Amino acid sequence: DDADLSDLSPAACTGILTEYFKELPEPLTGTLYEPLLESLRHPTEALQVSEAKALVRQLPEPGRSTLVYMLRFLSGVAHYDAFNQTSTRALAQHFAQPLMWSQAPGYRQLKEASDKVKLFKLMIEAHADIAEACVPNQGVRSRAARAGVAPEAPLVVDPSPGTTTPGKTAAISQQSSAEANSAASAYREMVHTLPPVFDEGMAAVKQLTASNEALAGLLARIG
Repeated sequence: DDADLSDLSPAACTGILTEYFKELPEPLTGTLYEPLLESLRHPTEALQVSEAKALVRQLPEPGRSTLVYMLRFLSGVAHYDAFNQTSTRALAQHFAQPLMWSQAPGYRQLKEASDKVKLFKLMIEAHADIAEACVPNQGVRSRAARAGVAPEAPLVVDPSPGTTTPGKTAAISQQSSAEANSAASAYREMVHTLPPVFDEGMAAVKQLTASNEALAGLLARIG
């Protein structure tokens, strides 16, 4: 049966939730604790979000879905900051540690605390992009549209009618069916591969753009 928490205060519910995540055998971020923190090394938030999206997509279930749900939930709580006095940063400070931890010694956890809060705040704010990136076979066209790239429409071939015998027709039908199944299998594999490749490509483009802008600014100051 579902637990009835209606008589508990928000602070008590929050405490129960954080204790639950602390007692899990492993964090929702799995073994990607270090790589996620390293995503902050990028110079811009756009690049940091791009790498975080690619990493979250690699998380195993059910940790990935739970993390995405929590990011969406916390973003909804922060939406009512004017009423509940709970900002995105305050939520990140409270939930970063229970949701994202490792087996590293305690001193290292304390040293990385500020980075975890920064990363988790960024992920809460970018929860919609992260959720979209984690939906199988979805979001490629919309991400391409935002980047100014329009994927080509599938090519449709209308075979010209020809003269065939019934035996040839059956053989061609069987061959066409096998080719169609093979093509469909290859297409499904490509669709699963495309989102991470697209995100990584966009991250590289943004990195190059940021570098070019920095170089142009430096040259302008020198000139």
